[in-house]
Amino acid sequence: MTVARTGNAHDSSFVAGNYASASYIRKQILAEETSYNDLIPSPAVSSLTAYLAEHVPLSADDFSFPLALALMKACSADELASFKNVTPALAKTIFNSRDSFVTFTQFAELVKSKSLTRTAVNRALLSIALGLTSSSSPDDSGLFAHVLGFREQARPLLSALTSVSKIPVIIRPSRETSLPPSFLRETELSDLYNLVRAQKEKKPLVRTMSHRLLTV
Repeated sequence: MTVARTGNAHDSSFVAGNYASASYIRKQILAEETSYNDLIPSPAVSSLTAYLAEHVPLSADDFSFPLALALMKACSADELASFKNVTPALAKTIFNSRDSFVTFTQFAELVKSKSLTRTAVNRALLSIALGLTSSSSPDDSGLFAHVLGFREQARPLLSALTSVSKIPVIIRPSRETSLPPSFLRETELSDLYNLVRAQKEKKPLVRTMSHRLLTV
């Protein structure tokens, strides 16, 4: 059953009452405005404020280089069509227009069409930038549980969980001798995001594998 959206549209630039689209809030954050504080739950405001005090927000254009590199490496439209969310028609347009690439958003605007929304084009280009092909889609065999932290008194429960779980339970990935391919792929994508952020902040890259297990 389809539920009709009420209030603002998906990419609306206006506020209706106390509701705004996520696109509007993202634009406010990138513009370093704080007028969105009344549009999101107060716990989220404090968490977001704390995050932005340490990190700069990222936009689609911050991923321009990964996309440009992927387009440069592509040898044919058929190769681009192997990526998730990329139709054969869109792949042909992207391939034929790749030499006009400047930024992520500029290129998305260039290759969009009446039959494809900007959101669909953005999703396709992001799949290309991240190297997400149809064959790389996760399935049940790729399930895993990554423990980020636990309470000290729950250590016996964690031990029991690792012994009976039907899927891999990853506690300290840097110490594991064998890790699921799906976990390695997710780590690779996380590191790409962390790299883009580190470059923008002019800080060293902190790899996902190096994160310490949180115990409280």
